[in-house]
Order: sequence, then structure tokens, then C-alpha cells
Amino acid sequence: MIEEIEIRNWQSLRHVKLTLGRLTVVVGASSSGKTALMRALRGLASNVRGTQALTRGAASAHITARTGEHVVSLEHSKGCWFYRVTGPDGENDYTKLAGSVPTEVTAILGIAPVTDTSLNFAGQFDKPFLVDEPGSKVARVLGELTNVDVLLGAVAEANRVCKASAATLRVREADLAYARTQLAGYAGLSAQQEAYERAELIHLTARDLTCRVDRLVELIDRLDTAEEALARQPVPPVPDTAALDEAHDRYRRFVDLLHRHVSLTGRLEGMALQLRRADEDITGLELELTRQLAEAGVCPTCGQAL
Repeated sequence: MIEEIEIRNWQSLRHVKLTLGRLTVVVGASSSGKTALMRALRGLASNVRGTQALTRGAASAHITARTGEHVVSLEHSKGCWFYRVTGPDGENDYTKLAGSVPTEVTAILGIAPVTDTSLNFAGQFDKPFLVDEPGSKVARVLGELTNVDVLLGAVAEANRVCKASAATLRVREADLAYARTQLAGYAGLSAQQEAYERAELIHLTARDLTCRVDRLVELIDRLDTAEEALARQPVPPVPDTAALDEAHDRYRRFVDLLHRHVSLTGRLEGMALQLRRADEDITGLELELTRQLAEAGVCPTCGQAL
């Protein structure tokens, strides 16, 4: 609220300082300065231009309004008008405004710049406020005065945000449904992991057996080479063959054991192949079950919607 007005060198007002209350009535005889006072307030709110309002012979002038925390002054000096605002944040000058009013000044005064119609200022011979104006202009002005336009703007913005949020919600719900579908595909992951671990163990065992078989084959080759070398030697007198027979018997048992080992290795490889095929069948059955459940839309065991 404006608490004090001070005017210097404005029309007939050489120097006037007026303290205002919540309701102030200015009375006086004709040509005592009442209209000049009103014009000064209007000039402060609307950024008056030119020098025709200056008191005759004056080179400078100012119209100052004081509120609780701010002092707003429209001053004329060195041939131009400018605003000066003093407040808690310090002092600021506004120049080269081209007839416009700084938003800070309007906010402090609480009076909008006067264009063609104003609720704050009316002359003696002005028509009643908005009585003969078009309905669209009456609605616009009343909306601005009562801040209804702010409410309408807020409602429009709220509707926009609501629609955007609804669209985002639909997208997120679709993402959630997709995530749940993907999650269902991992329902048997623990069982598959156990099967993979068993298969890996079998593979490691088979690889170890393969290494042992390779070692045995190498030994057999060396034995064959030794037998060939022995065959090329002159035949010595026939020795006692009991130890040789025993070694041969052990060799036959070894060969039989080797054959059994090779057979077991083949069976292990077949079992690993069957295990992989079983895993593939399980995966296919799980995918088919997921597809059938998705088509059914209802869990056959609990009856809940999927």
C-alpha cells in the first residue's frame, strides 16, 4: 500500500507531501491542485513523457511514492524521465524505457499502467467504468482485476499436465506389462542353472577322461614301438614266459579296460547331447506355456488374471 506521496515541480504543485491512509479523501477549492495530484499519480504509474507537465521554469521534477519497504520515484533530470527504485536490495535506476513501465514498479505500486481504460483513475467527465464497453472487453478487464484469468490459465495448465501425466501413465503401464512378461520367461531360471551346472560338471569329467585316454593311446603307441623293436632283435633262447604271460594278461585287461573307458566316454557324450536336447525341449515348453497363459489371460490354478 502507498503510504506517502511527494511531488515536486509538477504542474501547479511546487512541493507537496501527502500521507495516505487506507482511505484518503482530498478536497479543496477549484484550481487548488486536486486534478494535478491525480495526474501526478497517473504519470507515476504510467511513465509520463515530455515536459509539458513540468512547472513553468523548473528544470527538474519528481513524483515519489513510499510503501512499507520501497520508495518508487519518477524523476525528470537533464531532459529525460527515469524511474528510481529503492528497497531492501539497494537502489536501481531504470532509463531508456521508451514509455514502458518496469514490472518491478508496477508490482510495488499495485497500479497497472493506464492505457485506454483504468479502474484506478477516472476524470470528472469520464464515462462510468466499463458500462458502455463490449462484453468481451468487460470480461477481459474484470478477469484481470479479479485474477480470474490467472485461475483459468492455471486450470488450462492443470488440464495439460493431467493429460500428459495420463499419457505417461499409459506408457508406464505398458512398460510394466512388458517387464512382467519378460520376467515370466525367467521363472525356471534356477532349475536351468542347476542343469547347466550339472552339464558343466559332466563336461569337465569327460575332458579329464579324454586326457587320460590320450595318455593311454600314447602309451599304447610306445608299447607298439617297443614290440616292433623287440621283433627285429635276434630270437634269444626261449626264456621262461611266465612273467611275460602275466604281463600280456595284464595288457589284455588294460585293453579291455580301455575299451570300456572309450565306451563310457561315448555314453557320457550321448548323455550330454540328450541333456542339451532336454534343456531345449524344456525351454520350448516353457515358452509355449507362457504363450498359452498369455492367450488365456487367467491362471488355471488360482484363477487370477495375468
